[in-house]
Amino acid sequence: MNETIKTTIERTRQYWYIDGFSELLVGFIFVSLALISGLSVLFKPSIGSAILVGVGYPVIILGGVVFGNKWVRAMKEKVTYPRTGYVKYIQPASPSRRARIIKAFVIAFMVSIVTNVILSKLDPFWIVLGTGLLIAAFVVYMGVQIPLNRFYFLAGWIAVVSYAAARLPLADDVQMCILLAGIGLGWVAGGVVSLGTYLRNHPVENPEIEED
Repeated sequence: MNETIKTTIERTRQYWYIDGFSELLVGFIFVSLALISGLSVLFKPSIGSAILVGVGYPVIILGGVVFGNKWVRAMKEKVTYPRTGYVKYIQPASPSRRARIIKAFVIAFMVSIVTNVILSKLDPFWIVLGTGLLIAAFVVYMGVQIPLNRFYFLAGWIAVVSYAAARLPLADDVQMCILLAGIGLGWVAGGVVSLGTYLRNHPVENPEIEED
């Protein structure tokens, strides 16, 4: 019985990622973070660049959580559900939307501050490599929990990009910018492939339904 419930939950999780929209969102967030890092490179190390990163990161992450999730759900309602239906399993009651927004902003802001403080004490090579490997480890965890094999390939890509970026003979902030951009492009590529595969395997039986 427990095995049946576990299988059902896993299939429901897999269904959420079947169309690639969530991966596209994550990819756009990482690319946006890379753009913020790139803009900070234009400034010499100063209070301005610190504020740009310290405030820009949380704003992008918060925007991805709030508005990005709305976009994903809207795309699923328009593209996914007309093709393969709506699936949902019972979830425990969640806190109010305002509480989630405040919590997400506080967490993102604190992570940004702590990250900048800790990373400033480390060698640039280990900063870039360690950041990438931590993200790769989390992607592996996602692959186990969902489970989806393509996340293992994504984790491998992130690990390679992390090492390559860390070895580049460039300033550490430029390396971090390249790392974030590489991670983002990996997520976007995975989302594009997943979406293309999904659309090819699940054409709309009645085109008029999608138009409506």
